[in-house]
Amino acid sequence: MFGSATYLIYLAAWAAPVVALQWLAGGPELRARWRPLAAAACLATLYLAAADRFALDSGIWTISPTRSIGVDVLGLPLEELMFFGLTNLMVVQSVALLTTPGMSAGRVLRRLREHVAGLTVVSRAWHVGLAAASVTSIIASTASLVLGAAPALSAPAALVMEATPVPTATWLLTTLGEWSRPLALLGAFAIYLAVGALIGALATAGPLGLALALYAAGVWLVVSAFGTHPLAATILAVGPLAPVAARAALAHRRWTGGSAGRDGSAPISDAEAVERRSALGSTVPPGRAIGRSRRRLLRLAPLLTAPALLGLWLADRRVRDLADPAERLFIAPAPAPRVAGFPVDGQSPEVTPLASFYVVSKNVEDPAPDPATWRLRVRGEVARPLTLDLADLRALPRVDLYATLQCVSNPIGGPLMGNGLWSGARLADLLAQAEPRDAARWFVCRGVDGHEEDLPMAVALAPDTLIAYALDGRALERRHGFPARLLVPGRYGFKNVKWLAEVELVARETPGHWPSRGWTREAPMRTSARVDAVHREANGLLAAGIAIAGARSISRVEARVAPASGAPGAWVAAELNRPPLGPAAWVQWRARLPLPEAASGRVEARAFDGLGEPQILEPRAQFPDGATGLHARPVPD
Repeated sequence: MFGSATYLIYLAAWAAPVVALQWLAGGPELRARWRPLAAAACLATLYLAAADRFALDSGIWTISPTRSIGVDVLGLPLEELMFFGLTNLMVVQSVALLTTPGMSAGRVLRRLREHVAGLTVVSRAWHVGLAAASVTSIIASTASLVLGAAPALSAPAALVMEATPVPTATWLLTTLGEWSRPLALLGAFAIYLAVGALIGALATAGPLGLALALYAAGVWLVVSAFGTHPLAATILAVGPLAPVAARAALAHRRWTGGSAGRDGSAPISDAEAVERRSALGSTVPPGRAIGRSRRRLLRLAPLLTAPALLGLWLADRRVRDLADPAERLFIAPAPAPRVAGFPVDGQSPEVTPLASFYVVSKNVEDPAPDPATWRLRVRGEVARPLTLDLADLRALPRVDLYATLQCVSNPIGGPLMGNGLWSGARLADLLAQAEPRDAARWFVCRGVDGHEEDLPMAVALAPDTLIAYALDGRALERRHGFPARLLVPGRYGFKNVKWLAEVELVARETPGHWPSRGWTREAPMRTSARVDAVHREANGLLAAGIAIAGARSISRVEARVAPASGAPGAWVAAELNRPPLGPAAWVQWRARLPLPEAASGRVEARAFDGLGEPQILEPRAQFPDGATGLHARPVPD
C-alpha cells in the first residue's frame, strides 16, 4: 500500500486542483447536475472501499499504522478514502462535461484561458515573497528549536531525500556521511523559497491569484505539519502571505481614509477608493518602486538565510546530544588479547569507539522518544499481545554479543561499518510470551520514525536476534536507536530497525521501507576484506585490516601485492586474530608481503567465509544488495 504522504501529495498536487479547474471551466453545467454526479462518485467510492476492505480482511495486503495519519473512516485510512472519492469525482465530472450538449474540449480550454487571463502578476511581488520566505524560515526554525520539535522543514526535507536518485544519495552518503542530511534541509529550503515567491506573486494577482496563493499556503501547511510542531508549520504557511496582508491593510488605510492625507485633506469615501482602484487596474496601490538596492537585498536574503538555517540545525543537534548522556548500564570489559602483535598501527580496533561508530539515518532529524512513555508492542498473529516499557525490557534475561553493523550503501573498504558489544533481550523470549500462532510466517518491525522492515520468522526465533538496548555497556544513544532497536547479526544495517515501537507477526511478506524502493529484501551481508594499513619494513611489507562475512564468520584472509602495471603477485595467507569475538564480528588480519618490483603498487585482500566461500571479486556498486570487489591500498614510498 502507498503511504499517507503519497496519498496527500496526490490529493494536493493533482486531484484537488483538477476538480477546481473542472468547476472553473464548467461551473454552470456541473451545478445543474450536481446530485447525480455526487451520487455516482459516492457509489463508486463505496464500492472501492468495500473491495479494499475485503482485500485487507483477506490478507492480500496490509496497511501499516505508521503509514497512516491515524484517522479511519469505514475501516480505511481517511487519506485513502479521500483518494478514492476525489479520483471518482474527477472521472464523473470529466464525463459530465464532455457529454454536455454544446460542450467541447475547446470550449473548456477557452473558459480556463479567460480565468487565467484575469491574473495580473506584479513582478516585484516575487522578490517580496522570496524575502518573506527567507525570514519566515528562520522564525519557524527558531520556534521549532525552542519548542523542542524537529526542524521546521523536516517533512519537505524528507521528501527531498526520498526523491534523490539512488546513485546520488549513495555518493553523498559515502562522501559526507551524516553531514549529507543538512543538504536535504537546504533542498527543502530552496523549494520553500520557490513556493514563497509564487505565493507572494499570486496573492497580488486578483481574486483567482489570491485563491491559488491561499491554496498553496494550505498545502504547504499540511505537508510541513507532518514533520514539526504545528506552530512552526503555521508560521511557514502564513509567512509569505504576511507582506501581502500588511500591504493590503496599509493600502486600505490610505485609500479609504483611515487617516487624513499628508496635506491635511479629508479622507475619501469607500466608493471613491473603489473608483481609484478600478482606474489603476490593479489591486496593488500605487507607491514608490522598490529601489535597486532594496531589490538586491531581497534577492540576497536566501543567501544570508541558508547559513543561519544550518546554524540552527547544528544548535538543535547539539541541544539534543547534550540531553542524551547514554547512561552506563554495566561495565563492558575490553576483549582479552589473544594473538600478540594485534592491532597493527593504523588498523581498526576490534571494538569501535562509540564516538566513531557509523551513523546512517533516513531522517533529517532523528526521533527522541521519551523513555518514560515509550512502549514496545508485540501484536498480530499472536495469542497474547504484549506491551512492554523500558523497565520490562531490561528486566528480561540479558544477552551480550559482539556484532558488526554495516550500511548497505558502504562501498568496498568504506567507513560505514562498526563493531561493538550489543546487549538486549532475545526476541524469541518476547515471542514465547506472546505465543505466536501457526499462521505467523514473517515478522515486521516498526520504528517510531515510520521505518519498517520484515524478515522470516526463523530469523525472529534465532538465539542471536535481539531487542538491543545497550552498546558497549551504555544505553543506546539517540542516534543509535534509543531506547531500543532490533539487532539481527549478519544483516545490513537498514534491517536493524532503530527506535523500535512495534513487532507484528504476519502471515505474508510485507516489503519494508528500503526493499519497496528496490534494495535487497533479506539483506544478508556480503563477505569482504578491508586493507586498513600498509607499512614498509626492511624485508617487505606489513599489511593489516579487517574482514567480515555477515554471521557466517571468517575462515581465512589472503593478501597480495599488485604492481601498477603487469600481473599481480601470488596470494599470501594472512594471520587472523583468533578466536574471533563472535561469528558476526569482524576479524583483524595481518600479512607479510614481498616488496613490489616496480616503484609503485597496491596491496589487495580477499576474505573467505566460514564455509570456505570466497568473496565476489567482480566490482559492483552498492545498489541493490551491497558492493562487491577487492579493496586495495597503495604501497607507501
